[in-house]
Amino acid sequence: MRASQPPGPAPGTSFGPFVLEQRIAVGGMAEIFLARQPDAAGARARVVVKRLLPLLKEQPEYRAMFETEARLGTFITHPNVVEHLGGGQVDGHPYCVMEYVFGVDAWQLIRRMQRAKRRLDPPIALHAAIELLHGLHAVHTARDPDGKPLRIIHRDVSPTNIYLSSEGDVKLADLGIARSALQEKSSEPGNTIKGKFGYLAPEQVLGMPFDQRADIFAAGIVASELLICRPLFTGGSQLSVLLAIRDVRIDPLLERAADLPPGVVAAIQRALAKDPDDRYESAIAFARDLEAAMPRTNPEALREGMRKAVRWAMTDGASIPLDPTPDAARPPGTGTADAPLPGIEPAPPTAPVKAIEYWVQTTSGKRIGPLTFAKVVELIATSVIGGEDRVSTDRREHKLVRELPDLARHIPPRTANTTDPLAGPAAPDLVVRLESVSFVHVLATLALRAETGLLLCEAGSARKEVYFQKGRPEFVTSNLAGELLGEYLVAHRHISRGELDMALAMMPRFDGRLGDTLVGLGLLESVQLFQIIVSQVKDKIIDLFRWRTGSAAFYKGVPHPESGFPLGLDSWSIIVEGVERTVASLDCEMARHEDELLVPVRPAPHNLIQAPLPQHVRTMLASVGGPTKMGALLPPTQDAAARLKAFRSLYLLVELGALRWDSPSLNRSETNIV
Repeated sequence: MRASQPPGPAPGTSFGPFVLEQRIAVGGMAEIFLARQPDAAGARARVVVKRLLPLLKEQPEYRAMFETEARLGTFITHPNVVEHLGGGQVDGHPYCVMEYVFGVDAWQLIRRMQRAKRRLDPPIALHAAIELLHGLHAVHTARDPDGKPLRIIHRDVSPTNIYLSSEGDVKLADLGIARSALQEKSSEPGNTIKGKFGYLAPEQVLGMPFDQRADIFAAGIVASELLICRPLFTGGSQLSVLLAIRDVRIDPLLERAADLPPGVVAAIQRALAKDPDDRYESAIAFARDLEAAMPRTNPEALREGMRKAVRWAMTDGASIPLDPTPDAARPPGTGTADAPLPGIEPAPPTAPVKAIEYWVQTTSGKRIGPLTFAKVVELIATSVIGGEDRVSTDRREHKLVRELPDLARHIPPRTANTTDPLAGPAAPDLVVRLESVSFVHVLATLALRAETGLLLCEAGSARKEVYFQKGRPEFVTSNLAGELLGEYLVAHRHISRGELDMALAMMPRFDGRLGDTLVGLGLLESVQLFQIIVSQVKDKIIDLFRWRTGSAAFYKGVPHPESGFPLGLDSWSIIVEGVERTVASLDCEMARHEDELLVPVRPAPHNLIQAPLPQHVRTMLASVGGPTKMGALLPPTQDAAARLKAFRSLYLLVELGALRWDSPSLNRSETNIV
């Protein structure tokens, strides 16, 4: 929820050499004005002035960000990039000046087309996309005055930052959150997420490092939306949109493929490749493929077509001056400051709701209550309440939990254990005791075999269900109360206990979904929550590395539940991280056996040679040519960090079955399930 902003200066207020006519946007860092230069004439008479907010002008980090944007703009001169005309300070207020582009932004044009149930002619849409890519190429290849590449990542290539003039120009704008070589010494992490979430690349959604190819992915989204005049990635919630991006589900474009020139969809699909290595290496390469697919059309006719489309869009109500608003001035994912997000259903109202009392009648005849909605959800998630138990609200008629959608979604998908097999398979396809075989070995087995199904892990009363798709963990449930999402958020200080209580009370308004509730209440941003959920699921799996008792049973072919939040995590990164986090000291179980021999397994376990193991692990394996004392494979004792790294590598190789102890008593199991 955006805080109210103080009123701007009155129209006609002087600001250095400018007269501020109208404040057209204000955000978290800057305010934007349409201004006049009384001493200028022609196109330079009206400009856009961007000024750092008065409250921030004394804060060095904000001044540095603002000044970096102004500097970057001066290094880029291209007809498809909004021109930066200079900057300076007035009474200590930093500002920069940009050309004024009269028209609409691409979001306004697409929105107008969508409302009118119209589309741009494909040649016009492709023309706009190609012009955008030429501008993006200029940004990516910009150099400083000494000729040093700036390696700029725009980070906000989206329809709201593509300005379409009433004369048919297409210009890329807003370097407010761009990252470049000028910020190499910045403390900002390389995977920091900024920009509008509907135009992020999959690697950004997952919190991974990214480069200029994330901009190319965003340009592919924009090209698609210009062609189909509707959002490419949609869903009933922001989290579902992020899932669509992660999986690159582009059905809206594919549905229109037959109406588009040959080669267009293939080019866009390459730009939208999930793996950055499979995308175009440059914006200009993407532009050339679109140009090759473009029907032969007179360039002036294309420009005239764009001019007509823009002027038509400007007739939607009053004349629309272009809103050159930085990212900070709009909520993530929106077009103009107050416009609803395309493709996202509006969040339910957040007005206070009357507390409802829940009563539970269990199948054993026990009566539980009164309970809050949140407490009922917790008891269902931890299997204290089951789907066959009955719930009533305010002492009304009891209904089965499984018949109430807001509650049924929280029922653990499978409630069986290894002595009561799952419905479907008559028995597990694989059962191991964790006293004999480590979880590292189990996870590697499923990854190497690219298995799909359910891994049911139990130790005492604790139970976890890990669903796999082609060897990748997709979804995890746990009956441990401390692993519930809300408790995880509080424990890791993402939200306070009071904020969690407020969100839990509001969950019925958001169909019982805590994630949607947190985003809807403004307690977390959607991308932040998505990445937290990824971390939470990884932590649930890594906790299994510590289990030294219990069982793991795998059931092939069991799909993840429909209510699940499929993540498609990488098993090998989890294995490496899990070993690093659980083999945490030199007192690990291997440290006592430095004089024991380790022997390489010949041939190597099935497919292990193709596993994406870290290079230091592969190097360690290659160093064991025959029976070797473990102590000979370790660095000197004074280098504790290097020794710990070596211990972890050897532990992993033993658990994967690539090495074995020469003494049979030290091997956890003679059975090599990999």
